[in-house]
Amino acid sequence: VPAARQALETDFSFQGFDRLRLLNLGQLPDEVEAESLLRPLRSVTALDLSNVRLQGAAFLTQWRERLASLVLYNVDLSEEVIGTVLELVNLRHLDLSRESRRNVKFKMTRKILTVLVQRLLHLVSLDISGHIMLDNCTMPHFEEAVGRPRWVPVPVLTRFR
Repeated sequence: VPAARQALETDFSFQGFDRLRLLNLGQLPDEVEAESLLRPLRSVTALDLSNVRLQGAAFLTQWRERLASLVLYNVDLSEEVIGTVLELVNLRHLDLSRESRRNVKFKMTRKILTVLVQRLLHLVSLDISGHIMLDNCTMPHFEEAVGRPRWVPVPVLTRFR
């Protein structure tokens, strides 16, 4: 791709797209900063940032009252990203899924899931597929139906004769 064409593609702006409601920016090239690209948009209600490298997530709060759907598939999650998501009080659909083979620093926990469900009162759809849970998220009714896991503790020998 010629350098002039590449520069043109990364210099694109959504200035003037005031009525835009749904936007999919999945696979946005790393050299394009999502925050500056999205800043002019005021009416977004559904945003897909799949596979986008975010420098920060605070910019999402510009749609605090408006955003109903947010897809962060394969986005590197962090405490900051989760904290920002919790401010999006009208979210109905949230996708935090990822490819299970991806190596990530952030681990989903029961505490994080609980906070998401408690704080996002309008949430009706949550996708966390691909995450390996860090702590025990057992389902008591399931355990009652199939029985507790069977394992026998092995005593540790402290003395040898």
